[in-house]
Amino acid sequence: MRFTGDPVWLEDVLREALGDRLVVHDGWKDRGTGGQMGDIWGVLIHHTGNDRETVEGIRDGRSDLAGPLSQCLITPDGKCHLIAVGPCNHAGIGSYPGVGTNNGNQRLIGFECAWPTIRPDGSFDSNQRWPDAQIITMRDATAAVLKRLGEDSSHCIGHK
Repeated sequence: MRFTGDPVWLEDVLREALGDRLVVHDGWKDRGTGGQMGDIWGVLIHHTGNDRETVEGIRDGRSDLAGPLSQCLITPDGKCHLIAVGPCNHAGIGSYPGVGTNNGNQRLIGFECAWPTIRPDGSFDSNQRWPDAQIITMRDATAAVLKRLGEDSSHCIGHK
């Protein structure tokens, strides 16, 4: 079942799939970059570039990009933090079949995943494994949203 507009059903869908792995943050139902979500095509999964990313960082954004940066942050411990319901600055520019060009922020529910571990010198281990708890939550949260949308795994894309 396709859905147009802000996915106010996210908390219910994620709670059923994740149980106590879901952490709901105050104000999520009122948070987005402006406007409403369009015809929601699917899920976009991407990593933050730092396993210490915070809810506040995703909620508030950075100096070069206003927040929220995604609807949810999935942390290495397997917690899924619900932060926003409206469009978020997570897709950037680009195109994908079925999503269109430069409108992924309005057509995709974003899961930012806090990864990898950054060393003091700014480098990281390119062979670092994703934590099992985080992978399982990414899988379960994505499957729940896609089920709600009536779509299969072909409607989950990612970028880094």
